[in-house]
Amino acid sequence: MNAAPHPLRERAITILADLVGFPSVSLQPNDGIVSYIEGWLGDHGISCWRDAHEDGERFNLLARIGPQEGPGAESGILLSGHLDVVPADAAGWEDDPWRLRREGGRLYGRGAVDMKGF
Repeated sequence: MNAAPHPLRERAITILADLVGFPSVSLQPNDGIVSYIEGWLGDHGISCWRDAHEDGERFNLLARIGPQEGPGAESGILLSGHLDVVPADAAGWEDDPWRLRREGGRLYGRGAVDMKGF
């Protein structure tokens, strides 16, 4: 007997599918995925800002959760990750690498087991 899918798990998979859908290949513009994450953070009341690379086409995204001033503002936890992936060799994929695919209880897609799946 299979249990009903957990709503939080399914929501996480939906977000992962969205992230995998951005071909955020190293050294290429990443505005699409950065805008998506900015929107998600903003929708959840989390302030964030961009730090532009010198080429103006790639960005780091920084976010802060917790007090901005007062007690606790100087402490916290840093979570550091990346949004880019190495180029996908189409010959090594059975399907579109930029589309999340479920197969045998596993998820496949470019970046799914890297930082996009973090």
